[in-house]
Amino acid sequence: MHRKIYTFIIGFVILSFSLQAQDYFGIKGGGNVSNTPLRLESENVFILDQQKLSFFLVGLTYEKKLSKNFSLLSSLDITKQGSILEKRNQDGSDVFYNANEISYLKLSLKPKISFKFSDYYFFMALGPSISRALNGNFKIFRDDDFETVREDLDFEKWKISKTDFGINSSMGIEKLVANKVKVQLGVEYYLGLFDISNQNEMDIFNESISIFIGASLPISKEKS
Repeated sequence: MHRKIYTFIIGFVILSFSLQAQDYFGIKGGGNVSNTPLRLESENVFILDQQKLSFFLVGLTYEKKLSKNFSLLSSLDITKQGSILEKRNQDGSDVFYNANEISYLKLSLKPKISFKFSDYYFFMALGPSISRALNGNFKIFRDDDFETVREDLDFEKWKISKTDFGINSSMGIEKLVANKVKVQLGVEYYLGLFDISNQNEMDIFNESISIFIGASLPISKEKS
């Protein structure tokens, strides 16, 4: 697993420094809400309801300006996907909850378009994203019981793929401040296009929406 993580990071660095006119390097952070239905139940358990889960989001960004309004934005993020499933056993005598989550390292590459409005820039970006699971876990709890059972997610046992591929879109506003430092506020939507479940009887697609703030530093001079 560590070798694949390092491959992701090295690929991100190579992608960034292979571009001839690197412009901005930055960081971002925020939170995301996921609705991924990780159904890990047995045949004797029924799902009654599904609730969204909220997680953190942190990442690195690298932006290469192509023209006045267009740029190429790459990002390397650590985020999570999952949901809470309300379940009951076959005879209805026991109702409980499962909070299932997977941590991902996600690499995205998105063409970006921006327009100036007063002192701000409005931006939109859309492109492919590939993710690799770092780890996963699931928690079992009840309304009337404070005790929570937590176990690591066994990807092989539950036939869950560690690799995901999807479309990542974002939009928001940004502003240049002192020394051409760029600050951003935006929203991001991710839709998985790859069924991460290897079980024939169910499909599992990752889905999340995020709110983030970020700051980017100029690392090359813009040509006049």
